[in-house]
Amino acid sequence: MEEALMAASREGNVDALYDLIQQAPVNAARREALNAARRDLNAASREGNVDALYKLIEKEPEILDSVNKVQVVHTPLHEAAKAGQTKFAIELTALMPSFAKKLNPQGLSPLHLAVMSEAHELAEERAGKNKTAMALIKLDAELVRVKGREMMTPLHYAVRENNLELLAEFLCACPKSISDLTNEHQSAVHIAVQERKFDAFKVLLGWLSRRNKEEVLRFKDSDGNTALHIAVATEQFEVVRELSSKVKINSLNSEGLTAWDIANAKRSVISGNIKKFLKNRGGRSAKDLPEKELLHEFLKLKQGPFEKPIGYLIYVDKEMSLEMRSFILVVAVLIVTATFQAALQPPGAFWQGDGDTSQKVSTFNRSNNSAKFGLHNFRKQQHNMTRVVGQVVMSPRNFMNRLCLTRMSTRGQGHLVWITIDRYVR
Repeated sequence: MEEALMAASREGNVDALYDLIQQAPVNAARREALNAARRDLNAASREGNVDALYKLIEKEPEILDSVNKVQVVHTPLHEAAKAGQTKFAIELTALMPSFAKKLNPQGLSPLHLAVMSEAHELAEERAGKNKTAMALIKLDAELVRVKGREMMTPLHYAVRENNLELLAEFLCACPKSISDLTNEHQSAVHIAVQERKFDAFKVLLGWLSRRNKEEVLRFKDSDGNTALHIAVATEQFEVVRELSSKVKINSLNSEGLTAWDIANAKRSVISGNIKKFLKNRGGRSAKDLPEKELLHEFLKLKQGPFEKPIGYLIYVDKEMSLEMRSFILVVAVLIVTATFQAALQPPGAFWQGDGDTSQKVSTFNRSNNSAKFGLHNFRKQQHNMTRVVGQVVMSPRNFMNRLCLTRMSTRGQGHLVWITIDRYVR
């Protein structure tokens, strides 16, 4: 309307001006009618009156669409979720699914409001809101991941509210929601520890353990703190006890402090007990840890032949699941372990004595060699033979095959593999 009026003014179009004047009262009246209909719709939402909903739609067919056009708006579904009107919420979501992901001016979705508790809320009201929340996630489990104010999801609010029923339902309905982080890079575990919600923390811990997702416990927030750092800083001994065996106990935060350093800086009795406990579990000060290689220094190194395939599998393949990456890591570790073991232990083709050249050995009784000889040598192996330490006791052909395999396995540059794995998996 304003743009049309300005255009008419610039053009000096008097006829257009009067046309707009005639239309203005009509548009104003129309807006007032829509606003009145919205007020009635919100009242019907709070009461859960489905009949009133359809009567309003019949009277004002564009009423739902007019609300939906606004990007950030308090929808009737917000009202229904806040009031715990489950049946009405389901009906409205079926008519306008986009309402379920709309944020109101406070940065909250309908599911956020269903999770949040209000002052002096009755048990009956809380039960109704829980029922509404569970009904919404049955329609769309991804609603658990809707990011509201400060990028907090309904799962985060369930932790903050210590709502164990909804927390468990959200985790089972949408397992991926556990990886969602706030604008401070905090996970649900961080929030549980920071807000001292021990019961919620135990639910999260049990679920992560059963789903083999305990790597979430090692997530760091924007300050580089793991949940263990926060637990020590807030002097929660039981949480420290639970986390100590599941995270890297000497992990550094952005200030270069370990959990032990944080406990050592405090003078309370609880922190003293935590410090002793961490020390018994291997906790140390950052100054006592070996200097960590910097990323830019690592990238300056020449890429080794064994690094490239490991890097491709673990890092380059973005579509690979975390479980598959973990499996490849285990295989890589086994390869490195076999490499060093083969280098440090003889291949089984030598007589390993204590240096006494007068020792006797029965080559037939050596398990590594008994299957290597044919039956025609059976009689020759029954008598004792004098062997010198380091002397080959395997048949020449088998000895050469075994030695070649051993030499090949020791060429993997194991030290580069460990650096590669640490860099790509972190």
